[in-house]
Amino acid sequence: MNLNAWKQFGVICSGIWLLLSGLVTAWKAIEALFTEDYVFYALLVKILPVYILFGLGPVIGFAVLMNRLGHPLGRVGLMCLEICAAIPFLWFLLLG
Repeated sequence: MNLNAWKQFGVICSGIWLLLSGLVTAWKAIEALFTEDYVFYALLVKILPVYILFGLGPVIGFAVLMNRLGHPLGRVGLMCLEICAAIPFLWFLLLG
């Protein structure tokens, strides 16, 4: 079994997971802008903790697991994950 190929596959899947969960979070935040009276309360208490728990949590767990196995993610993999995590927030800022 080639661990490097599995690591690349994990980075790709984590990037897709960050994009999807981030876009759902951004969509919910945009909905909160139009429906909630207290927008910052909805963002800070209802929406962002869910993104941190279900969006960033598994990806950070994957990075920690790879580090503990002795095969940490390289600069390119981490940069890819950072870009995938930032794209939904940029989308939210452009639409909001």
